[in-house]
Amino acid sequence: ATAIRKSILSHTDNISCISDNVPSSTHDILKNYSENMKFGYLNAFEDIIFYSLVSKNNREIKKYPLVNEGIENLLRKNINSGKSINEFIQSCSTKRYPVTRIQRLLMHIMLGTDKDIFNKFKRPAYVRVLASKDKSLLSLISMNSKIPIVTSLKKSYDNADIHMKTLIEFENKACDIYNMICLKDRCRYSNEFSIMPKI
Repeated sequence: ATAIRKSILSHTDNISCISDNVPSSTHDILKNYSENMKFGYLNAFEDIIFYSLVSKNNREIKKYPLVNEGIENLLRKNINSGKSINEFIQSCSTKRYPVTRIQRLLMHIMLGTDKDIFNKFKRPAYVRVLASKDKSLLSLISMNSKIPIVTSLKKSYDNADIHMKTLIEFENKACDIYNMICLKDRCRYSNEFSIMPKI
């Protein structure tokens, strides 16, 4: 999977480079995706990540998950230590703070996932259906599920309690950020509230 991802990112205009390594159905899905979207990878988000980081002081950074033992000082110290987000992450990486932890922390900061939100939503508040070929199965799942099954984000938001509304708003914001960076033609963007599942 890692090699396939690297090949795609190295040949973004030529998805056929992976045709021998994935099923034809997967190749077709990726080809269709690449016609409208850029593939999301960390470097594509570096400007917004750096902005999110430099616009906060140490006290504000401490409000995010995974921030302890002075990691906020390390981030501030190394903010100008590399030409790219990957070089910055490497400069902050130690045995105590591995690369994966730094990456997750930067995602939290970019998305605004502070400790309050992180702790509040450790368990899912709903299941969102993107597509289904069986309406009767959806009905059966809905009747037996302990959490709501969402097919319309807008309708569910209008009827949700404040807890669920907060999570829906967060999901919508994350999708907006992703599409702002990855959508080739932003005029074609549809807000998550207007997207209906394929059923």
